[in-house]
Amino acid sequence: MPRHRTGAADACRAARLRTTVLIATVMGLVALIAGCGTGQLGPRHLQRVGAGSEGQVGSIAVRDAMFAHTSSIEGDTVYRPGETVAVQATIVNEGTRPDRLVSVSSPIAGEGLVLGESTLPGHHTLTAGYVEPVASIELPETTSIELRLTGLTTTIRAGRTYPVVFTFAHAGQVRLPLRVANPDVPREYCPLPPNGKAPKVLTAPLGRAPAPPRNPLPDCSSLPTSIPEVQVLDVAHPLSHPTWATERNVLLGFVEQDGRRRLVRVDSETGEALGSRTVEGAGEKFALITRPDERVAVPLTEAGRIALLDTETLTEVGSLGDIPTPSWVVVEKAAKSLFALSEDDSTVTGVDYERSEVLFRHEVQAGPEAVVEPGNHVDPSFWLVTREGFTYFHETPQGPQPAGTRRVALSHTTFSSDDSVSKSAYFAEEGSRRVQLVEGNAHGGLEVVAVNELSETVEHVVAEPQQEHRVYAVTADKLISMRPETLEVITMIDFRTTLEQSGLGHARISGVAVGDDYVYLAVEGEPYVVKARKEEALTE
Repeated sequence: MPRHRTGAADACRAARLRTTVLIATVMGLVALIAGCGTGQLGPRHLQRVGAGSEGQVGSIAVRDAMFAHTSSIEGDTVYRPGETVAVQATIVNEGTRPDRLVSVSSPIAGEGLVLGESTLPGHHTLTAGYVEPVASIELPETTSIELRLTGLTTTIRAGRTYPVVFTFAHAGQVRLPLRVANPDVPREYCPLPPNGKAPKVLTAPLGRAPAPPRNPLPDCSSLPTSIPEVQVLDVAHPLSHPTWATERNVLLGFVEQDGRRRLVRVDSETGEALGSRTVEGAGEKFALITRPDERVAVPLTEAGRIALLDTETLTEVGSLGDIPTPSWVVVEKAAKSLFALSEDDSTVTGVDYERSEVLFRHEVQAGPEAVVEPGNHVDPSFWLVTREGFTYFHETPQGPQPAGTRRVALSHTTFSSDDSVSKSAYFAEEGSRRVQLVEGNAHGGLEVVAVNELSETVEHVVAEPQQEHRVYAVTADKLISMRPETLEVITMIDFRTTLEQSGLGHARISGVAVGDDYVYLAVEGEPYVVKARKEEALTE
């Protein structure tokens, strides 16, 4: 079955020489100006202008976005914690309404800087991060600025992508995975103009466009700092079902207190509680909805509905109703569906969360300790996981129907559906050291296609729902990252030593959340979360 991979073409594009990028950028801008002359400025006039990432929000197009770097490197390390990285991009306002680049930010940096005049009148272009001038022809509607991410909190490695958010005053935000530009040519040492503003790129003779001054800003590049591979965060209360909120860069989780459940927001750097809300009658597990905006879907069992809470304020912003005693909730992003398992494990209800419409109610009579997992298909599909095994249900005109079952002794913590491939999941039998990949076969069943036996019993299995697709297994002592197609081990992180040093030598892990840069492990019955640096876990 085809799987989600970064293709060879992408790898080649990421390795193109700077010269190619600059030439392609100029050609793209020439096409852009030609479009202005005809009064037709649209996507067809703005093809890929380089090897970087591209995206669009409203009328604002971001093209050729990547981390600027042109020096030789040792190994795959390009930038280290504490350093500053320049962001390269070509940003075009394809509409007539003026806009402005407000900020550039990333969860891997302490601060983002926009240096220069970032206003975008209609049919105007901003360029940033190009070491050599990109305008060797007359480009009167182009402004050059500088974009920087300072105080990096993690290592940036060649060949990997890291999330960067461009925020515009009117169009909103576009989030792109950025790679590092070709690092084979010596890079400038943080070039910045003396006044902190880059000049506009105006009319210039062929081949002699004005270049920004090269005076470096004092303390532009900081010395590398040491970040522990594993840390223990004090989160004040034991956390259940930890979940990473990508847009807010925080951890969410339930806290049990005085017989009631509170939803808390936790600072992922310090463990400090950023806010909480007591949710009366909350079920066992909440889920995160990311489209069209990020919200927390909290089941209200007795009320027979699901409350939708804003991830920043935790205030209720919506509701999904007419759901029998919802207790366990998961979200299937591709189909824009939410699945709720009833408190008595007898009914799965499917809901289109964008239209607030109940899609089906399906009796499953699963028995105690059953859970549901998303199937991730264009049609609503889900996995039903019990102590005796798991079944895949797909949508039919008659409602959900089973399309493959596997009988194994199982705990729901050792099962995880694949976020990128339909009818694909990872599991470990209870008490086993083997992690297995199961996929649908041509006969409508489920077939194990990859197995890896680890050195310790597997207690948790989690498939990463992010750009860099990895599978994580958690044992009593280690966090193990594996390749999704083969389950080949990439690296192991020993977190037990850090727990012992914190006086938690016998503690167990109760839940796992995969963030952008770290994997978070909730400690069972204790007010602590283990924070393991993901960049190390993903070293190729």
